[in-house]
Amino acid sequence: MRFIFNAVHVLGNKQSEPYQAYKRLIADAKFHSLHLEVLEGRIVPRHYGMWLMDTGNWAGKVLLSITDYCGVSWNDLQSTKWNNPGTRQKIGRTLELMHDVGIKHGELGGDMRHVLLDVYDPELKPADLSTGKVVCYITGFSAAKTHNCARKLPVAPLDAWAFGVQVNCREIHQILHHLDYMPFIKPNDASLVTRAIEWHEQYTKDHPDERDVDILIAQRAQLFPDCGQVYLGTRVTFVPGLPGTMDRVCVSDIPDSSDEETD
Repeated sequence: MRFIFNAVHVLGNKQSEPYQAYKRLIADAKFHSLHLEVLEGRIVPRHYGMWLMDTGNWAGKVLLSITDYCGVSWNDLQSTKWNNPGTRQKIGRTLELMHDVGIKHGELGGDMRHVLLDVYDPELKPADLSTGKVVCYITGFSAAKTHNCARKLPVAPLDAWAFGVQVNCREIHQILHHLDYMPFIKPNDASLVTRAIEWHEQYTKDHPDERDVDILIAQRAQLFPDCGQVYLGTRVTFVPGLPGTMDRVCVSDIPDSSDEETD
């Protein structure tokens, strides 16, 4: 729960920090209502609305926003045992999924405080620490916008630095930097960064009717096979394209995979 105490007084002072917090709460609730229904309970918390409570002389009229509890901020976990390759891959895949469904968060440039991990989930086992099984949620959508992501690289470990124009999505570029996925090494023709961008551009040229999300699934399967799928419960195969073109990706559901869900 997030509170605005003495809401009537706060609304009368538009220069105050509490008023700015009030605006963020309203914007976050509105964005949840309009754009996040398909993601709630999966990679974003369920939002139960805005409520007004009259506490009398204690705190006046209190405005509160209620969402599910989703864990601990990644900012607070980076210096702990949870900062490992498995956890970072889980964060990366979660943020890719957010972009795939058309959402740009808008506040991941400065830090990653809105990325939460449910490290107190009672179903977690000690062996899950390094596997990325922990559930990852994204919160704080007051600055979010709908977004047609045109990225050319996944959120996955790279072997060199990629410029923002090469990644082709500013927020994904910032996330790659925050997760330490782009070492400050100049790429060359043999670098994974170079090969991945060239692969994406060639595949797009050969299959201009392909959805961006399927191109990225194909790229991940071909060049980043050890980084895990963004979409569990799917099978990725390739079929021959026209002569002189790259094989075309085919993404299908795995039959009887009731115990699998989107990661």
